[in-house]
Amino acid sequence: MTIQKARLRVFLAALLLLPAALSAAVELRGRAMVPSPTGNTVQVTVKVTIKSYSTAEEIEKIRSLVAAGDAAAVNRALKGMDKAMLQYIGGGGVNTKYGLATEIPTDKGSRIILVTYARSVPGYSSTEFSVAEFRMEPDTEGEGRLHEQATIKFPPGGGFDLDKFYGEPLPIVNVRRTK
Repeated sequence: MTIQKARLRVFLAALLLLPAALSAAVELRGRAMVPSPTGNTVQVTVKVTIKSYSTAEEIEKIRSLVAAGDAAAVNRALKGMDKAMLQYIGGGGVNTKYGLATEIPTDKGSRIILVTYARSVPGYSSTEFSVAEFRMEPDTEGEGRLHEQATIKFPPGGGFDLDKFYGEPLPIVNVRRTK
């Protein structure tokens, strides 16, 4: 093999790795109070790793499945997308994979919305999800909330956002971007 062919192979290999480098993971860390097995609450570290944000095609796929009212198909699609993971470090809580992920710019920074698990609500024409929402400001700590029961909306211009939630959300405090 000539030197030029070797250089070309290295260059092509680097090109193949470029998309993965450009969509490098975003990592958030914060603190949450979760129930312990003894019935008390304990403070744990919450780590969120966002592998990539959802594409317009992925969002449209979920939107159309939600519109069709097929919660089982929504769940299969969300499981296949695998965009983010929320982990509890130091006890308590269940690690959760999220199939939809977006970051929405705001006046003060951004909101990160993660969506997983859908279920049809008997007697209603909506689908409920588990949603994690983080409000982040540049160079400061943010805050997050986990909503076990929530609906999402799909605005006409594309994307998705938290619509309504039911019950008390689990707060996550001192949230920082670590990556």
